Parts: sequence; C-alpha cells; structure tokens
Amino acid sequence: MSRFLLFSLLLFGSSQLYANSDISLHHQLPEDIPFTAADQRGDNWLNHHQKRVNRHAWRTFISLMWPVNPLHRGIAHKESKLHDAGLRVWETWKEQYEVYPKDGSAPAPWNAKETLPAACQTGETENLRHLYRQEKVDDVLDAINQAVKVDGTLPGTLTDQHGKVVRYEIRMNRRVFDYIVENKLYNGEQQTKADKVDFPDGSILIKAAWRELTAETPIKERKQFMTRQACICDGDDCHRAKVAMVGFHIMHKTPSAPQWIWSTFEHVANVHPTHGLPANFNNPNCQGQYCANNSQTPTGTPNQVTQILPLTPELEKLNHRMQQLFTGVHSVLSRYQLMSAQWPLPAANKTDPATVFNVMPTFSANTTMETFAQDTSSCMGCHVMSRSLRPDQFVSGDFSFTLNNAHPKPEGAICNSYDYANSVACSDEIILFDPKDLANYPPAQQKSITHGYNVASHTYEKLPNNVGNRLHCRSCHLHAGGDQNASWWVGMNREYPTAEKLQSRINGCFERSMNGKTLCTPASEGVAGDCESNQDMSGIIAYMDWLTDTYKKKHNCSSLNNTGKQCNPPHGFPALTNPDVIGNPVQGKAIFDQKCAFCHGGQGEGRYASDTYFRPALWGDDSYNVSAGMAKTDKFARFVRWNMPYSSGGLLTDQEAQDLACFVDAHKRPGKTEAGNGDNPACLSPSNHTAK
Repeated sequence: MSRFLLFSLLLFGSSQLYANSDISLHHQLPEDIPFTAADQRGDNWLNHHQKRVNRHAWRTFISLMWPVNPLHRGIAHKESKLHDAGLRVWETWKEQYEVYPKDGSAPAPWNAKETLPAACQTGETENLRHLYRQEKVDDVLDAINQAVKVDGTLPGTLTDQHGKVVRYEIRMNRRVFDYIVENKLYNGEQQTKADKVDFPDGSILIKAAWRELTAETPIKERKQFMTRQACICDGDDCHRAKVAMVGFHIMHKTPSAPQWIWSTFEHVANVHPTHGLPANFNNPNCQGQYCANNSQTPTGTPNQVTQILPLTPELEKLNHRMQQLFTGVHSVLSRYQLMSAQWPLPAANKTDPATVFNVMPTFSANTTMETFAQDTSSCMGCHVMSRSLRPDQFVSGDFSFTLNNAHPKPEGAICNSYDYANSVACSDEIILFDPKDLANYPPAQQKSITHGYNVASHTYEKLPNNVGNRLHCRSCHLHAGGDQNASWWVGMNREYPTAEKLQSRINGCFERSMNGKTLCTPASEGVAGDCESNQDMSGIIAYMDWLTDTYKKKHNCSSLNNTGKQCNPPHGFPALTNPDVIGNPVQGKAIFDQKCAFCHGGQGEGRYASDTYFRPALWGDDSYNVSAGMAKTDKFARFVRWNMPYSSGGLLTDQEAQDLACFVDAHKRPGKTEAGNGDNPACLSPSNHTAK
C-alpha cells in the first residue's frame, strides 16, 4: 500500500477511501460520505461532493439489490454473486403495514414471516408481495398512500399506457424497525409521550413503484424489468398479477447526513421508448382531453409523463458505467438509472435543529413518485414536514412519515384531508363546521350560518364581483376561521363591539386581502347603510357568531372576558419567540424552494389546476394586495411560524419564518409594481443578501 493510501486510511477512515474509489459489484453497504475541512474549499467543491454522493447512491443500490441470505431476513448472501434469481435484500425488510397493527400492539418479531391478507395467502415456497397503495402522497403526506398532487379535483394516481394504476410499497431495514419497537412508536398513544424522534445512523427506508403487466405484455419486454408476483388489493377486492418495478427510492441516514441521503432510481423506459420497449407512461400520439404533460387524470386514464429535471452529464456517464457493469453479469438492473441523489450541506450553525438545512441539488424528482410536481419537488423539503402523532406540539418524525400509521390515533393528532371542512382537528381547540351542529338553530339562522361558512371557504368563486384575486378567507384564516393559531374568528364581536365596526373590518379584508370591493355600506353617524340586508355580510357575521357560541359552549363560558384563560380566546396570530430576528430574503428563497414550492408553485402562483383552487397564490395577480395584513412581514412571519407547512405548524424556526416573510412579501403583487423590501428594518438590505 502506498504511503498516500495509508495516510488516507488513517486520516479519513476506510469509508472515505471507499467513497472515492471506483464502483464494483459488492454486497457491502456504504456507511457514509464523511466531510473534512478540505471538502469545502475551492469553487467546485459542491460538484465534487455531488459526484461522491452519486457513487454512494449506486453502491447503496447494489447492496440492497444483492441476493438475500435465505436463512436471515434482510441480510445479504455474502458468498453469492449478484444475480437476478430469488429475492433481494430490501425485499425481505419489514413492509410498513407489518409494523403498525390496527390494535396498537407490538409488531411480530423481525424474523417472523410476513402475514398477508386472506386473499393473498400463499404456499410456503411462493413469494407474493401485497400491493395496496395507489398514491405516493395523500392529504397530510403520512405515507398511507404513496405522485404528489397539484390538482385537488383529480386523483393523484399514476396510470400507465395500458390503463393500469401504479402501486407502491414501503419497507424499512432492521435499524428503523428496532428503533420503533424499542421506543414503542408503533402505538399512537405512546407517541404522544415522545419529545423527540431520532432514528439511528444506518437507518434506511425504501419506496418502490410497480406497474401491473398485462397478459398481452410480450415476454421479451417482461425480461427487461425486475418483475414479481403480487396480490393487488383495493380494499377487500384483490387479484393476482405480475408487476414490474418502475421506480425505487432510498432514504439513508448517515453520520454526516442527519437529514438523510435521498437517492431515487427509475426504469429507463418510463418516459422514452428504448431498448425496444415502448414508454411506460408516455404516448407521443396521445389524443383527447387528458394529454397535457405531467397532469393528473381520472381513474383509468393514462398519464402523459415527461422528465422535467435533466440529468447532469456527469450523472449520465456514471449511469452508463453502472449499466455496463450490470450488463456484464446479465442483470436486468442494467435497465435502471439514478435520477438524483440529494444531500444536506454541513450545518452552518451546530445548534440548529435537523429541520433547518440547506440542500443539494435543490430539486429532486422521480417520474413515478413526484410525477405532477417535478419542477418543485424536494425529497428532503417534503419529508421535513413529517411529525409524530403528538397533538399538543410539533415533534419531528425525523423525515419519515411512517409514524403516522400507528394506532390508536390520539384525539386531535391528524389533519387528514385537503378539504378543511372534513378534516380531523390538528388541535382540540380547532372548531370545524358541521351542518349537523346547527340542528338547534332556527331554519333561517341555519341558512345564514351555512352561507357564511360557504363564503369563507369559497370566497372568490362565490363573490366574483367583490374579489379581485383567487383567494378564500380560509387561505389565511385556516379551517374557515376555526383555527386559533390562524387569526380565528372566535370573539370577533368582542374585538369589534358594534355592528358597524365589524362590518367595516370585513369590508377592509375584501378591499385588501381579496384585492376587491366592499360588500356593502355600514351605517355611519345616523346615516343608514345596507349591510344589514346584505346576505353575504350577514352570513359571514352569523358564522362568526356561531364560532364564538361553539367556543363558549365548549369552555362553559357565559361570556368572553379578559379574566380566566378559558374564557379569553386568543386573537390574531401567535407571536414569534424572538420577534427581533432580521429576515434574509436570499435564505428565504432557499427555504421557500424546499418547504413551500411544492404546494404553492415555484413562482408563488399557487395551484389552480382544472380551474379549481387547491393551494393559494403568494404573490402576483392572484394574491393579496400590498395593503393586506399578510403584506406586512411581521404578520406573515407569525402566520407561517405557527401554521405552515400546512398540518406541520411549529416546524419552522423564528429565523426561517422571518426569512420567508422577507422573501415572499418582496415580490410584486397588486398595488406593488417593484420587487424588494424597501426600507423594511425587519429584512436585510440588498447589499447584505447572503445565504447562511
């Protein structure tokens, strides 16, 4: 061994040497890609480290695809060479449904045979996988379903060119499993007692995407996929079929990456015909209503998928080299490619929580898993929203949504629907509207309350003559004014004790937040107005009164006053812990790209696919105007600090919230023709715009 190699081993350890060596077909799982002080020197260090991360991703892929030891679940057959016969290491890891029994009891031991539903029972020698997930991400990103939605009117399913819906599975290695079992996190009630979730280094989670093959699929095509026999279920309706792997996603936690390394692979023929294969998810001759690229479609209608994020030349070369290696051993793995490997930059501030990070590359997408939001997809930025089932505060799920599958569900633990009206309260203080709760009100009052709720929930659609953008009242007043952390409408008659003052306040919201026109004219100094006869104004106020009455009944309050916490509901948005933080709009953009863009669009334009509100615009013509409360960075910062990302309020730090406020509110919007923060003392000036 040369002196240089010996010095490298002593200084960096074998893992570092292995990370920089050429790739071979080996069962060894790489442990890490450690940083050194020298790693961050020079203008090209990010690109250099990205190459190391890409090689780490391929080595991890090889080790997980190694033949499994038939006697030990999840252990590589070290004496075997890489071949396509039999199960791979990752396929024998625990599937998520094995870990979370419906009764909250402990899961079966690691080595216990996977128990399949009755419709999927097999003989002792038959390997049959249970596939039941139709979507990659559902309402609260809780991993119950696994393609990210951008259209609230259509399903988030991915359908191939034969009309077959792609199915997803999630598996965890033993380190993840043991951590869950040792801390009893398989039980929802136990999760409420946890102050922290911190999976050990070496933890790995897998998501795999499978398309169902048809009887007409030629054998020569089948041989160019990794295929398995599966029991595919929609509820109790199950059938057997052969499936082909089209996507493979790896989460790997390492000492240098507390936010995990995110590697995503897919089949080479997903969007382009190649090797004699037609494209799995693209028809260049598509005709009809649903041929727009990367758009959601009705159930059974094929999606037309294109790849948005290009591969770098360096990654294309690495993929080609790896495919040649697999071809040399006649493995079907030669038909798969690495799309991206995302990693966290070393923390600038060692005291920051793991949920504060910068990332390379900014966006990462797999056409089978982030199909509809590829240009704003960040694996790390999405998974940072994960949380435990603890209802009273945000406790990070350590970038894994798996914990949300635990039972029993603690009261108030999950908001599980895009439809605010039908969601389960994230807090027991949230008041949700249900028409059944109006049974004791006179019919005329029921009608007025319901109308007010509908206006609050669908404002620009219901009142197009009074709203000049595409927002709803509930865009800011979450749960249609029923969320105490989002300037709720409980106690509005206390804050505005006369009808005229409250009517004027509501009119002001329509002029500013809705960039529109007043609903009516309040009475003033003895001059009669027309607000009392305006059904929209009357309905909004009746609904506000219903929220207040509901709160009073819940807390047994005869009235609202300033004495006693229970009968003194909060007002506005909660304060920042440190209100003196100065926002950095440059860092705010980095945070927006990671934690906001996949919902609100890369240009803050919101999501309005199918001409339907799904996520609100944050700037531009469809957003609030320059005089709105949200255009004031202090209010915006307080709102996002405790409410965003939606369902994960409390995730952001004070600094992140202020950074975001300075970034978002610097954009052009109605009434603001120039970008920038002007002389806002809460934001860094342009000359000091530097990323942390």
